[in-house]
Amino acid sequence: MMRHWNVINPGDHDHGMDDVKGPEQIAIRNRSDLGQDPEYMRRNFEIVQHLISGDDSPSGRENPRRWRRWRMPGGEFSLLILDARLWRTSQDTHIWATEGWGDRGDVYDRKDPTRSLLGEEQYAWLEETIKTDASALICLTGINGMHTIWQPSAEAEQRNRVAADYAGWVKAGCDRVIELVSSREGVVSVYGDVHVGSIVRNRRCRLYECSFGPIGRTGGRAVKPDFGPLMQDYDGRELEVVALYHQKYEAPDLRPQTNPGYWNFLEMEFDPRAADPQIGLRLRRLNDPPAERPRGGGQVDVGASQTGRPPDSRLPPIRTLPNADVRLALSDGRPLRGLRSAADGSLPRAGLTG
Repeated sequence: MMRHWNVINPGDHDHGMDDVKGPEQIAIRNRSDLGQDPEYMRRNFEIVQHLISGDDSPSGRENPRRWRRWRMPGGEFSLLILDARLWRTSQDTHIWATEGWGDRGDVYDRKDPTRSLLGEEQYAWLEETIKTDASALICLTGINGMHTIWQPSAEAEQRNRVAADYAGWVKAGCDRVIELVSSREGVVSVYGDVHVGSIVRNRRCRLYECSFGPIGRTGGRAVKPDFGPLMQDYDGRELEVVALYHQKYEAPDLRPQTNPGYWNFLEMEFDPRAADPQIGLRLRRLNDPPAERPRGGGQVDVGASQTGRPPDSRLPPIRTLPNADVRLALSDGRPLRGLRSAADGSLPRAGLTG
């Protein structure tokens, strides 16, 4: 863990001002008439890009292609890293008034089906990786808040800057990503930035989405009305809130926080050795010893087979080369699923979704 917020590049988030997204964040690095210092913004982009990629001559003007996969040497586990703010469509829903065509309110809704969360190249990379990666378990990070459970209400406040920070503000783009990553078992999504520890399960897709933090700050996002262990988000998705560790609350039933100072982190355990690879998710207060009971009122210990959308079919017994990456594809060549064979060449009886 490396702390650099307000140390090497003072400002908000990674780039000095990450409160604008998509085409707007490119504009503020290239124009001097938008209320920002473009040289300062470019320098922040260069610093962060150098730190995360090792590039000695990063561009402060181009949009970084920031998506990466790191895979364990044995091929059992993969970590996928994305930036869900740089390539999304504009957050402006008020273009009629902005362009002087008359004030007609929010003509374009945040739920408009043309709104995308990830850029075309970025999404294509994620789709191919999800459908070809042979790892039994995958952790995806960088897509913050696909499920709209925090205030301010993205539904009621179309142009609210904070609501637009969340990936869930772009409903169509989030629906697309949720369907993709839940098309196979063993994928968990984790994010930060909301200053709240949480473990949430999408009940239809059986996808776990977790947040953690803060470390060094307070002021977590407020929860939506009717928040609870079983709830719907603003977009009607049925959710189970397994754990909540918040500045005001210490459990999903909104039990008042009794232990001030809620700095926390997410303990994730991925064990691919069993026939049904295991996933453990626990919220830990920063100063708790390992034997302490996890915070937030609940934890997850589940097999990969209990994650992802219920399969439409399962593979028959198949034996191939030992310890090999195997890719299944449709008859037209489109990738369907990646798998890792065991030492005896057998493939796991993985589920396949349509």
